[in-house]
Formats: sequence, structure tokens, C-alpha cells
Amino acid sequence: PVRARSGNAWYRTRKFVRRYRLPVAATVLTVSSLTVGLFVANSQRAIAQRRFQQVRQLANKVLGLDLVIRLLPGSTKAREEIMAMSQEYLEGLGAEARSDQSLALEVANAYLILARAQGVPYVANLGHYAQAERTLKKADELLDPMLKTSPRNRKALLLSAEIAHDRMILANTDHRNEEALTEARKATARLDALLNLGQVPTSDLGTVTSLLINIA
Repeated sequence: PVRARSGNAWYRTRKFVRRYRLPVAATVLTVSSLTVGLFVANSQRAIAQRRFQQVRQLANKVLGLDLVIRLLPGSTKAREEIMAMSQEYLEGLGAEARSDQSLALEVANAYLILARAQGVPYVANLGHYAQAERTLKKADELLDPMLKTSPRNRKALLLSAEIAHDRMILANTDHRNEEALTEARKATARLDALLNLGQVPTSDLGTVTSLLINIA
């Protein structure tokens, strides 16, 4: 005889799944996809954070070594090795930096430090002016698109002004007068945009003042 019974939770679940196979399968697939997507997103975020810390370490420690050894006799070869290693690492981060503003700012800043060591005339450098110009251009390629979408980003505005200033110095040294004026105007526009945002942090005032004096 058939014995009527209410059935436990597992029994009711099995009956429900059997009755609505397609909707349940679709729901399971959707939830699984979302779970995988969240896992991938979290993994990518963790990777980006590690890259962020690595490039900051590069700028603060590896490139910082150049400041320590630049005045030592016979240090040119070691400095060139540091520059080559730094550039290779930064170029490897280029693609990732374009989709992450924080990382892009760090990479652009590291490019600026690298370019000055390579050959921006107003600081002690290796005399590789063409290399420095190419490095500064790569920094611009990270910052210019960012400022189109985030024109009020203070750090990006100041960093872009510093890069344009250094490109102005390089162009002026090479007697490319029109190009020097173009870069001077770009640096001035970035500084004007920064000043129009209001009070400039005290830590940045010295940099802004020096840039304006050199442009003038």
C-alpha cells in the first residue's frame, strides 16, 4: 500500500528539482558563473595590489639606490644596470597600469624618476637624453588619458606638469625651441588646473613654485 507522508526537506528538494529541472539548472549555472566571476575579480584585485606595492618598492628602493651611488667613483656601469632593470620591469607593468589609475600614477612617477636618472640635464644623470625623452613620453601616455576622464586628479595634474617641465628642459637643451614652448604651455596648463582646485598641499608648494620659475 502507498503510505502517505509529508517527506523531509531532502525529499521535497528532490521533488522540486525533478519538477523544475530547466529553471533550477539555469539558476545553478548563473550562481556558479557569478561565484567564478567574483573569485576572478578578487584574484585580479589582489594581483593589482601586489603590482602596486612592487612598483612603489621599485621607485622607493631600487631607483633610490641611484641616489646613493651616483656620486661614487666608477659607478656609471652599476647605475646603467639599475636603469635597464627598472625600465624592463616598468614596461612589463604598462598594460596592467592602463586599467588601474592608482597603479598608473605609481608607474608614471617611477618613469619620471627613471628619466631624470637617465638624462634630464638639471639633475645628476647618465647623459642619455634620448632615452629620458622616450621614458617621459611613456609616462605621458599613462597620464594624459587619465586626465581626460579625471581632470581634477591633483596628483596626476602635478605629476603631468613635472613631466612636461622635464620634456621642456630636454627640448630646450637640444634647441628644439617650438617643442620647448609647447611643453612649457602644457606644464603651465596643468599647474593652472591644479591651482584652480583650491588650496595646494604644503608638501607640493615647493614643487609648484620651482616648476613655475623654470617655465618662466
